[in-house]
Amino acid sequence: MEGKALVDKVDERAPIFNNLPPITGALNWTTGLLERISEPMEKLDILSQSVKDREEFKDVKKLYNSLCKNLKEYNDHKKKLWEAGVEENTEGKLNKYLLLREETDIAVEGFVRVNFDPVLVRLLREVKYFLLLNIEVPEKASLLY
Repeated sequence: MEGKALVDKVDERAPIFNNLPPITGALNWTTGLLERISEPMEKLDILSQSVKDREEFKDVKKLYNSLCKNLKEYNDHKKKLWEAGVEENTEGKLNKYLLLREETDIAVEGFVRVNFDPVLVRLLREVKYFLLLNIEVPEKASLLY
């Protein structure tokens, strides 16, 4: 339960670009964090053994490994939630008619409107950005895309 609370707190503060969908934006953010912290750590790993034997280095290495683990768990959690939502949200929405006729007082025959659910639009955007960011897409979402 504590892990879920942590994920909710992180989601509230995650800086996601306006053009990215929520899941892909969060994954992009954490991937960027991982890249930012890995470069200095790689430079530290090149240093001599005498530096690596110090307690400060060991503390930094332990903190780095812990942070990497937490960020990867966060990514996995977000992907699993999204995959579960794909199954849940697409079944009923794909069985609806694509075009609907609305009866109005303005026109006798009515207007025709597109009945394409915003949830499906969001799903298609997520898949598009998953593919652009080279993130594995679930089979069901890939088939829909």
